[in-house]
Amino acid sequence: MLPQLLKDLNELDGVEWIRVMYLYPNNFNDELIEAFATLDKVCKYIDIPLQHASDTLLSSMNRYDTKAEVEALLTKLRARIPEIVIRTTFIVGFPGETDEDFEQTMKIAQQIKYINSYSFKYSPRPHTAAALMPDQIPESTKAARLARLDTYLNEVQREFNESCIDKTLQCLLEGPDKTGKHLVYRTPFMQQCIVPSVDNAPELANITITSANKASLRGKFSD
Repeated sequence: MLPQLLKDLNELDGVEWIRVMYLYPNNFNDELIEAFATLDKVCKYIDIPLQHASDTLLSSMNRYDTKAEVEALLTKLRARIPEIVIRTTFIVGFPGETDEDFEQTMKIAQQIKYINSYSFKYSPRPHTAAALMPDQIPESTKAARLARLDTYLNEVQREFNESCIDKTLQCLLEGPDKTGKHLVYRTPFMQQCIVPSVDNAPELANITITSANKASLRGKFSD
């Protein structure tokens, strides 16, 4: 039903942006991909929590997707919507994760070049099956794997942000920053964009990006 819902929302007056959050890979079909590709108000941004790229680890996590299925989906998305921004989450150090398992996560991260990715170390939670599993991973190994993955993902984010310099993007107002001297906007791709504060700032504004780093963009209101 989601493709039809998106079509109906896309026709509503007063709705400017539609952002779809947190879609599991097995939620996708060709009709949904077409909705993202063709509906002008749907942001070209997809949040797909993958968690891992090893079939062994995915099975241990009770995930229903395989690495091959995920790769096929992401390849199809990139082919149909070249400008799509894909966000994901990764876990490192889940019980039983081998060096080879971790390398599979690194490989898929390098294949797809996720933007706005978030990765974190597995932490045991009381009374969960994973906390009782054998082969718990040492904290030092988790930290090393997380540092390596984050270094790569942060570089991808920085490159993407820098690619936006000199572009004019429609952005959504979030509010003033802590100093009150700047306004914080959000791009359709979920990047934070900071501009000098003005009175009566528009909720939606065209902003020309003047500089960027891995964390945010800076810009000015377009003439």
